[in-house]
Amino acid sequence: ELKEFQVTRGEINQTIYREFIRAQSPGHQSLLKGGEVGPYKLNVKLSQGEREWFDETAFGAAGHVRLVAYKRRIATQRITGVDERLRIVAMIVDPTTYFADSTNSIAVLDSSDYSLEFLLGLLNSKLFQWRFKLTSSNNNVGTNELLALPIRRIDFSDSADTARHTKMHTLVVDAIK
Repeated sequence: ELKEFQVTRGEINQTIYREFIRAQSPGHQSLLKGGEVGPYKLNVKLSQGEREWFDETAFGAAGHVRLVAYKRRIATQRITGVDERLRIVAMIVDPTTYFADSTNSIAVLDSSDYSLEFLLGLLNSKLFQWRFKLTSSNNNVGTNELLALPIRRIDFSDSADTARHTKMHTLVVDAIK
């Protein structure tokens, strides 16, 4: 269970907050949609839709604040085909990025020793793909399903366990390059 991580749905509902979504980037923040999330990296070529941007200034002037956009976090696609080879598709996103409601957001808690890279390696692994397919029967990747994934706890006071965490972290950092 992901007790060291905060798992939420993307913070920008694309219908309710449509007035703050822009077609061009000048002066606007990144708005990440599910179709842009690839394994480890951003999908530059989109299979549907166009890249859009978020008008943070107008959003703030309307009295809205989403501080989570200023955190480094993992994005997952929220909707994937049940028969897709990859059901969990995840990447790390740097701030300042707003996540559309077609994504899920995973942030590491400040009190945690886990790295986002460690979790990203697990989420994109063949083992987690297999495990997720066993229990997911529709095209959604819900926050409850992500929270229920069986993650072996790392004992950071044990040097062998810490070395396992570090190895996964390093492998993911190398994969992202």
